Amino acid sequence: MRYIIKTIAIILVIEIFVSPFSIRAEDNADSVAVSPPVAALAAAITFPHPGSIYNVGDETTFTAAATGGEPPYAYTWDFGDGTTAFGQSYDKTYATAGVKTVTLKITDFAGRTATASITVTIVGPAVIPPLAASIVAPANNSNVETGQTVTFTAAATGGEPPYAYTWDFGDGAEAFGQSYQKTYTEPGAKTVVLTITDFAARTATANINLTIIAPPPPSPPGEPLTISNIRVTDVTHESAIIRWMTNRAASSRVIYDTVSHPSITGQSAPNFGYAFSTAILDTDPKVVEHAVAVSSLSPNTTYYFRVISQ
Repeated sequence: MRYIIKTIAIILVIEIFVSPFSIRAEDNADSVAVSPPVAALAAAITFPHPGSIYNVGDETTFTAAATGGEPPYAYTWDFGDGTTAFGQSYDKTYATAGVKTVTLKITDFAGRTATASITVTIVGPAVIPPLAASIVAPANNSNVETGQTVTFTAAATGGEPPYAYTWDFGDGAEAFGQSYQKTYTEPGAKTVVLTITDFAARTATANINLTIIAPPPPSPPGEPLTISNIRVTDVTHESAIIRWMTNRAASSRVIYDTVSHPSITGQSAPNFGYAFSTAILDTDPKVVEHAVAVSSLSPNTTYYFRVISQ
């Protein structure tokens, strides 16, 4: 018995279908927004400039500027005198003098901070020294003859110039000016009062006492001129006043030196061997009471002098 085996071929057909569209991965991804970086916050004081100088009581406008960070900004000021303020601009008046350190602090919306600082100098009002008056000439307690012309001279210090000078000569007469020539007609004790008024109406006074005396009677004909009561007053480091009396009216002069001249015999006029001499004073009119200022002396130096009247 025969068997017949038939082989059946099985053909597998694989169909590949191509989709009419493509899928891109990014179409299904979540989107992410990236912000640009934030610039650093910076603070600046734009006015006044560092080192500025103001007077006490002047109003000064402080101005700030901010860059970077995230606006809006908050501005805080510390003015260096215990006061603070807020705002981009602030008008400030200082009540005390000195160097002030001004600090600005800026805070942005995100809480970031930045600072800046400058120094300003506040100047107080000038200190005005007290007004003082003095009578330069004549000297206190001087004797003045009736009919003798006396030059009164004043000096002022401190206060605010210009000055006004008012004299009361103690005999009912008054005058104005820094210098004034006065002649007394009646003997007696006189108190001379000087009042000085400055530009701000401040006043100061000074006074001296004078004794007004009658001139001595004329010397008899042929009576020699004599000198008496020689003395030195008003000594300073560089000057002194030499005083003396004569028995009749005469001129005044002082010769002086740093070396002694026990005798002037044989010496020539006008200085008779002395190194220095003052000018000849009291020539018109001549006087019996003499007072000659010797100046430009060297401190700590001994001087020798003679008085000359003619």
